[in-house]
Parts: sequence; structure tokens; C-alpha cells
Amino acid sequence: MKVSVEQRLRPVAERNNGVIPVWEAKTVGVSPGTLRKWASRRDDVDHACRGGYVWWLDDLDIDFDALPFSETAASVGSDAVLTGPSVLELLGLGTADGGRFMFETPRRRRRRPDVRWFTVKIMDPADFQYRGVRCRNVRDALRTSRTLMDSDKFAEAVNAAFDNGFIGQGERDELLRR
Repeated sequence: MKVSVEQRLRPVAERNNGVIPVWEAKTVGVSPGTLRKWASRRDDVDHACRGGYVWWLDDLDIDFDALPFSETAASVGSDAVLTGPSVLELLGLGTADGGRFMFETPRRRRRRPDVRWFTVKIMDPADFQYRGVRCRNVRDALRTSRTLMDSDKFAEAVNAAFDNGFIGQGERDELLRR
């Protein structure tokens, strides 16, 4: 039985908050050209960003607050990992750094005004994935965000991370002590 483009792409969209990264479509056997043609024929698919499409499925639970993160993750590639205060912002734990996305990547990338790149020679794998965005752990995100947030906002973020189960009591106490 032949598998349709929709059947191949639906799990990709479900994993990535409605976003279909071109690089991930390739892994399920859909070429960039086929994806472009398929998307152009559908009213419920938008070309959201370089390297990514959004499929507005009625039965898909899209988190609209996380959608910009999912779109940016689609455009930056499979080896990039969200880091620092961007992780806190994605999870709704706190805000810092004026709306720029922070990503670690093993190679240089094209300059973008909305993304701050950190080129890392030896990349560790992502610690977890949320709405299609590969992320560093919350404890490390809090540590790197300390200097970018005032002390009250930082304490709120630490307490929110603890309340949501991202860090334990010992980690919370350690972060608030410093």
C-alpha cells in the first residue's frame, strides 16, 4: 500500500507543534520539492519560515505561545539546541534577553536578527524536546540566565522551575543562594 504525503507528514507536524521542518520531512521520505508542491496546493499549510511550514490541522493541539520557537527551530536545522533564557521563555518560566532566540550549534550559521548563535565545537545531545524544540536542561538554562535577569525575576524563574518539577529542592536552594 502506498503511503500518502499527508500520512508521512502528519506525525512530523504532531511532534513539532504543527510545524513541518524541511530537514525532518526528508527523514520520512518527502523531498523538499514534493513538500513545496504539496504545501502550495493546500489552504491549511503556510510557508512560515525558511525551512519550515505550518500545517493548521483542526485536531492538532497547537501551543501558540511556543509556535515562534517551533518555527525558529525548524529553520535553524536538526543539530541546533535551544539554550539559556530561551529555554525558560519557551517553558513559561521567565523572560530575558529581549525576545531573541539563543541556540547552540556545531557550525556557523547565517546571521539572523532574531537568533543569537553559540558555536560549540563538541555538541552534547539535547536534554529534552518540547513542542518540537530540542532544549538544554532547565538547571543549566537558569545558570546562564542569572546575569541577564534582575534578582527578583531570577528568583521567580527558579521558583517556577521548582513548582513545575524541572529542578529539585537542592538545586533550587543552590541557585537562590548564589
